[in-house]
Amino acid sequence: MFKLSSTVSQAPISINDSSPAAQASTRLIGFGQTCPQQGCGGASTTLKQLDTRINPDNMCSAGFNASTELCVYSTTSQTACYGDNWQRVGTCARR
Repeated sequence: MFKLSSTVSQAPISINDSSPAAQASTRLIGFGQTCPQQGCGGASTTLKQLDTRINPDNMCSAGFNASTELCVYSTTSQTACYGDNWQRVGTCARR
């Protein structure tokens, strides 16, 4: 939590009240690491983005929790990384 020195005109980010349907287009945005192992480097200094789609829940690996996580896949060879997190429908914090 932090306090701004002056007011801002931007509205807070909205939060979806339901999960997107399978195959819906989504986008991950964040300043996550750019190396593959947790703790292998600091956060990116450049905001990164990755276009993804929603996978059916049964397509995610063991340990996936559909009540708190979204099952997404990348349409390219890129992936999300530690520290990556619009309308916000969820937060990706692991691969």
